[in-house]
Amino acid sequence: LYAGRIMEIGKPEDVYLHQGNPYSKALIESYPSIRNTKRKVNGIPGSVPDMLKLHDGCYFADRCSVAEDICHKEEPPYIELGQGHMSLCHFASEFYSKSGNLKVNVDETGSDNFYSKPPTDVPLIHGDNLAKYFTHTTSQLSGLFSRTGAKLVRAVDKINLNINRGEIIGVVGESGSGKTTLGRTFLLSHKPTSGSLVYHPSTRDIEELRGKEDERISS
Repeated sequence: LYAGRIMEIGKPEDVYLHQGNPYSKALIESYPSIRNTKRKVNGIPGSVPDMLKLHDGCYFADRCSVAEDICHKEEPPYIELGQGHMSLCHFASEFYSKSGNLKVNVDETGSDNFYSKPPTDVPLIHGDNLAKYFTHTTSQLSGLFSRTGAKLVRAVDKINLNINRGEIIGVVGESGSGKTTLGRTFLLSHKPTSGSLVYHPSTRDIEELRGKEDERISS
């Protein structure tokens, strides 16, 4: 997750061993090893973008080592790299084709089986084009006397995510990328600004559920 957007989604072995997004690789190389204390940690240069001044292109472009002009000007599409594996990047296919040869600083898992028990195919919750915006006012006076004083912070934006029963979803991202807001929005601690959130086996939007059904969701 970066600036409220899902940059890459897939199974653990996809994201860790065969990345399709420069941000994923940068994250993997930026954390220390608990087994090799002398291993070099490569931090991501720069800082997360100002959520009040997001540009039209890829939000990670200013910090990306492989960014080109199009990355700064046009919003990237989601590109499918395999079953359940997608990346928000103009050059996802090219990056993915090279990632098998890229050296990443990850500890050996010792096994190709990332799940002791595979998740089911039974849906539990589905978020469609989910967004959560907050209104930011620079000061009380600017809010009272200026029409431009209040600005939107797009904490979570255009999120499409399915969670099945028995499935564990890991959300990885830098501080301020929107992880907590995403989780609270899925739990309805934050009311979504737009989009839909459907709890199964009900086929209704969670916002429509009340009373006893609400108690079941909150538990």
